[in-house]
Amino acid sequence: MERMNGGRSGAPKLGADLPLRLLNLQGDVAVTAMEELEGRLLGYRDRLPVEPLEYAALMERAENATEEVRWIKDQLAKITGREEGRSAKP
Repeated sequence: MERMNGGRSGAPKLGADLPLRLLNLQGDVAVTAMEELEGRLLGYRDRLPVEPLEYAALMERAENATEEVRWIKDQLAKITGREEGRSAKP
């Protein structure tokens, strides 16, 4: 159905929320990258020239960094959800 101004009703506003969607995707990528780094650190444990205490500290820092990135991703999702809610209101 066409509106009086020539625009289609119900058409998504791709440009308006695209930056927010990109931020969410970037958050997903960052979390995935950190999880992959943790997995590789676990996989290479026997091949890394580190002392057990040094390795434990490394893993703890990597896990903490992953949790921080997850928190940022979750906050971005909340912000995006609020903005999409505002955009959907007439």
